Amino acid sequence: MWELLQEWAAHEQNPTVLADAIQALSRLPAKFSNQTVPLVVSIYDANT
Repeated sequence: MWELLQEWAAHEQNPTVLADAIQALSRLPAKFSNQTVPLVVSIYDANT
């Protein structure tokens, strides 16, 4: 799952896919924050 999300964060151009990925990440428990935060930051950076 993490590899797929990393690929989307790096290369996906569709904003709906990225928004849905962020929404899915927000539902994960806090113990995964060390993996979710970098993904969300990379999505944000790629789209600003």
